[in-house]
Amino acid sequence: MYNKTLGDIGEKMAGFVLEREGYYILERNYRWGNHGEIDIVAIKDGIWRIVEVKTRTGIEFGLPCEAVDNLKRKRMEMCFRHFLYNRGLEYSEFRIEIVEIYVNHIKGGII
Repeated sequence: MYNKTLGDIGEKMAGFVLEREGYYILERNYRWGNHGEIDIVAIKDGIWRIVEVKTRTGIEFGLPCEAVDNLKRKRMEMCFRHFLYNRGLEYSEFRIEIVEIYVNHIKGGII
């Protein structure tokens, strides 16, 4: 449960920061069955942004971005294609972006 709570907090924080930086968020936690998921689908400067949020309390197991390997990127791309298809949109340029969130601790669900 702790990891789920930590991830949810990180995704909320990331969404807040991205919107402040001019991202228009279209979807959060888009899932395509067992094929993959995208934490945030957004547009900025006319370019689709597929955002993976990694939230950690430290780096003892490596940097958060290191958890996004080539297989994860491929799954994100396939999921993005499905996202566009479901909305009747054509495939277009996109970027995969990783947002790293570090928190000190969680107490009672509040950072």
